[in-house]
Amino acid sequence: MRHAAGPKWDAATLRARVLPRIEHSVRRELEPFLRAMRRRLDRDRARIHEYHQDLRLTALRRLAALAEAASEKAETDRRRETMRVAAIEREYAAKVDDLRHNYALRVTVEWVQGLELFVPVQRYEVLIKRRKGERLVQIDWHSAVRLAEPAPLDHGLALERTRLVCDDRLHLTDLGGQAPCRSCAKSWCRACQPESCPRCGAAA
Repeated sequence: MRHAAGPKWDAATLRARVLPRIEHSVRRELEPFLRAMRRRLDRDRARIHEYHQDLRLTALRRLAALAEAASEKAETDRRRETMRVAAIEREYAAKVDDLRHNYALRVTVEWVQGLELFVPVQRYEVLIKRRKGERLVQIDWHSAVRLAEPAPLDHGLALERTRLVCDDRLHLTDLGGQAPCRSCAKSWCRACQPESCPRCGAAA
């Protein structure tokens, strides 16, 4: 079984294959918590904005009322209200910065342990043929759990069982791996061109 399983993935290959799926799973698990946090952040930010906006508008109205006055007392009052507006704006910026700090979230995912399992399977070989060539892939059926492993994947998260095959290099991708470009609507294989659209150069 060890021999039939083939060579192990090295650390870089394992990371490239597993990390995107782990990140997706972590984001999905955290999403309800993040939604609640965003609602609380929006509520607190709106409350702080409303409070400081009221103070600022009051000071601006006083400043506007003093615009026509030319006495020394009026000049002193104008400077005071101008300083008050600046102080309110500084305090508002500091409060928003505090909110940003208080609601900041950092998630670290660390590899703790790995487990290798070698089990007997029924292995099927599937020949994929396209206009520019053909490719042989292997799919394993686990009789103990009566379940087939997902088909190989060269690009994507393997969230669905559907696979698409590109014409150029016969890459297997998920649906998003050959989706149309959002800029020029050309479909292309992200395994062949992972960075940008080959027609218009738009980022993938």
